[in-house]
Amino acid sequence: MRIETDSQEVANVLLRFLHASECRMRINYVLIDLENVKPTSIELLNHDHFRVMVFVGANQAKVSFDFAESLQRLGGKAEYIRIAGNGPNALDFHIAYYIGRLAKEDANAHFHIISKDAGFDPLIKHLRTQKISAHRAKSIDDIPLVKSTKSKPLPNRIDVEDGQASTMVATGQHGHIPIPTTNLRT
Repeated sequence: MRIETDSQEVANVLLRFLHASECRMRINYVLIDLENVKPTSIELLNHDHFRVMVFVGANQAKVSFDFAESLQRLGGKAEYIRIAGNGPNALDFHIAYYIGRLAKEDANAHFHIISKDAGFDPLIKHLRTQKISAHRAKSIDDIPLVKSTKSKPLPNRIDVEDGQASTMVATGQHGHIPIPTTNLRT
């Protein structure tokens, strides 16, 4: 038997679950190639599980006020890295170096390279063969974790099976997660 619900109790269970999940969630490093993209939506990364690294070219003299202001709101979860030297792929090599260093420090990390440069794709393919979780997106809005929080919510429901009840909490692209419920009221 399945009971569809929009109850406040389900919402409270969902909020407790999401908070607990965020506390346990792995760190998502977002490495932005500022020579290649002009990102918006920085505010979507203002969660404990995101760290933002903005790579600025050696000769890149200006960063927009709006971008700087939104990045500043992230506090210690964001930083600028001005690359040393010039060259056709100098910034790309810096990003690759930081992914390697961070992957060594945090084996559970996930890396999001924000760049339109498909030259990162062979690096990402190699990282995956080394069991390092990474992908490239053309914008912050294209990060799968960000997309799933922006998508239309799925309905919450309560499933009752063999006399056991569990609240099924909508999780975006991945369906529902069962959460045991004790005092169900009908």
